[in-house]
Amino acid sequence: MIEIHNLDLRNKTILEVGTGRGGTTLELIELLKKFPSAKLITSDIIDVKEELMQFCQGFMNVQNRITFIQSDATDLNSIPNESIDIIIVNYTLCAINSIIGKLTIAINRFFHLLKPGGILLIEEEYPIKSAKTENQFIWADKWRMLKTALISSGNLPFNEIHPDQLTQILSLFNFIEIEREDGLNMLHHSEILPLFEHQISGNISSNGDSYLEKGLLKWAGKIKKKIEKLEFMEIPYYRLSAKKT
Repeated sequence: MIEIHNLDLRNKTILEVGTGRGGTTLELIELLKKFPSAKLITSDIIDVKEELMQFCQGFMNVQNRITFIQSDATDLNSIPNESIDIIIVNYTLCAINSIIGKLTIAINRFFHLLKPGGILLIEEEYPIKSAKTENQFIWADKWRMLKTALISSGNLPFNEIHPDQLTQILSLFNFIEIEREDGLNMLHHSEILPLFEHQISGNISSNGDSYLEKGLLKWAGKIKKKIEKLEFMEIPYYRLSAKKT
């Protein structure tokens, strides 16, 4: 299984789909320092260019090799076909998959963007029904609550895809050498709770239904207490790598 930190980026053009909060972007920027001939294109459906420039502060020798594109993952039309060596999609397919059909359209777009022999790297959380331990049940309950809040406020919830189905889809688009690695992220409550609070404040909306809002907040409060008691959350994830023919 290919891991980001083991990539040889000499003369490579990397596309990151889903800049998001910038976690993977920062890792890639660090890698660019080691490979002066590498270039990074990072994209997101919302404009995070200003935040990206803040990420680049202190990395003056790589700024001219980083490009941000605001685009839907099914679009990316400003990027020529067969111009990308490596596509990295971390914790983004679940958002793309919130609309039926978009996941397959995005995978098709990734295939056309990659050069022959190019590599697609994906990292995602498992579907919440995969929870097997007490800590994982809390993780799953957290997502059930957030999905309920999103739906009640008129938004689309993230929709995880199981690696077995994703592998089949990649095969249908003629990706080869598909490899999978399973893992567990053990995150301390000091890492989980601030983000959880942010998600709660951004997604719980009463829409005039105060009973619903109170119910969601009560549910969230119980989850927070469980996280604090156990001190960490166990999150099952998987990585897939695939090569274009």
